[in-house]
Amino acid sequence: MRRVCGGEVAPARTPEIGIATGISVRSLDFAGMLYRGKPPRFDAPAHHFDETVRLPREFEIVAENATTLQAVVSKDRRITCTQYHPELSYDYIGKLMQHLAPNYTSIFTQDDFLNLLAGLKKKEKEEKSFRRIEFRNWLEFVRKETEDS
Repeated sequence: MRRVCGGEVAPARTPEIGIATGISVRSLDFAGMLYRGKPPRFDAPAHHFDETVRLPREFEIVAENATTLQAVVSKDRRITCTQYHPELSYDYIGKLMQHLAPNYTSIFTQDDFLNLLAGLKKKEKEEKSFRRIEFRNWLEFVRKETEDS
């Protein structure tokens, strides 16, 4: 277990490899800005083997799924973090996984690995139009904050 900013991070009980499914927005305060235009429940590109065990006091959970918290924001709204990757495409994660395929032999059968890669390609085609909404919303938020200061 590692301590980070007053919180704790540990190896995940269930790593999310390629995709985080069933993410739902929890905090409507900040999320109204961040997730404007996004479905209330969504999937996202993800690839992580760790999880937050204890959140620092200065942060609140914005989105989560059954596996782990997926997005947090500092109470002063100056720091936003996601566990998933709105900045990456499913295709990109799939290509990285193909490149590093030997790393997954202990996690997936060959068929399961190939099915996951095919599923990531399909998700990219289906969700390309709304996959990066929160990333664009966050950039707009930063732009407005910069103009206001």
